[in-house]
Amino acid sequence: MTRDSTDALPSTQKTGFTDSTQSTRSSASSRYGLNEADASPILVYQYRGDVDVIPQKELADMVNRDLSKRVTRKHIPRGTSSLDLYGYDLCLPEEKDSFKHRAAYWVNLASVPIPRSIYWQHLITGSYDQLYIVSPQSSPENSIYEGDSRKVSPSSTWEYRSQEDTSLGATKASHRLL
Repeated sequence: MTRDSTDALPSTQKTGFTDSTQSTRSSASSRYGLNEADASPILVYQYRGDVDVIPQKELADMVNRDLSKRVTRKHIPRGTSSLDLYGYDLCLPEEKDSFKHRAAYWVNLASVPIPRSIYWQHLITGSYDQLYIVSPQSSPENSIYEGDSRKVSPSSTWEYRSQEDTSLGATKASHRLL
C-alpha cells in the first residue's frame, strides 16, 4: 500500500487549494486585534451610528463578513461621559504617520456619548476602558465617480434660485413704486 503525499496535509490543503474564505476571515479579525472566541462585552460605536454593547466575537464576525469595515480603538479616560472622535482615531496605528499631513486628520468628526450605565461601570470597576470604532474602510473605490450617482450641487441650486429671486424681487419693487 503506497501512501499518498497529500495524507500528511491538513484537509483544507489536500486538493492543493487553500480555503480562501477561512484565511480572509482570520486575517480580518487578527488585523484589528479581535478575538473570535471572546464572548466578553465591549463598547462599540458604529461611525455615524449608535453606541452598543456587544460581545467581541460578534464584532469579529461582523468585520469578517463585511471586509469594507475597519475597527480602531480609543481609550476611555475615567470620569468621561462623552468622547470626541478625530480623524486620527479612525486610522490604524501603522497608517497614522502617512495621514498626518491631511487636513481631515485633525478634524473633530463626532462626539460620542457614553451610556450612563457604562459610565458608572467604567468609573467604579474600570471595565469598558476602550471604545471600539467601526468605520468604513477607505479605498480608491469609494471615490470612483459614477455618472448615475451624480446629484445636484447646492451651488447650481442657489444660482438658479438667485436668478429667480432677483427677477421676482425686481417685479415686487416696481409694484411698490406704483
